Amino acid sequence: MHALKQTQLAAKAVPHMARMLSRHLAASNGTYTLRLEGEDADLPVPRAALELFAEILRAMAANQSVQVVAANSLLTTQQAADFLNVSRTHLLKLIAQGELAISKTGTHRRLALGDVMAYQKLRQSQQHKQLQAMADLDRELGIDEK
Repeated sequence: MHALKQTQLAAKAVPHMARMLSRHLAASNGTYTLRLEGEDADLPVPRAALELFAEILRAMAANQSVQVVAANSLLTTQQAADFLNVSRTHLLKLIAQGELAISKTGTHRRLALGDVMAYQKLRQSQQHKQLQAMADLDRELGIDEK
C-alpha cells in the first residue's frame, strides 16, 4: 500500500481508536476482544496492546516511522545516539561522564534501551524546567510577549 494512503488511513482511524479506548476505560477489566472482519473467532487483547496500537496510528498519521523494540533491548552506541538525536561523539562523552551506563559484549559497547529512555526523559524534564524558569524571568522583567 502506498505510504500516503497508509498515512490517510491511520489519520482516519486515530479519533475512532481514541473514542473506543476512552469509552471502554472504566468498563473493562483490562482485556478487550477484537474481531476482524470475515473472521469467526474473537481475539482477546490486553489494553496495553491497544494503547500501543493507538500510538502507532498517531505516529503513522503524522507520517513518522515506527519501530517496536523490546524494552530490555540493548542498543549500539550509534543506535542510542540516533534515539537521543545526538552525535555518536556526544554520546561517548555522556558515557565517559557517567551520564549513561554501558555493558560490553566483547569489545562492543551496548546501552540498555531502558537507560537511554530514562536519560531522555530526564533531559526533557530538565529542559522543561529551564524553559519555565526563562518564561518566569521574562514575566518578572515584564518582557513577555502579549
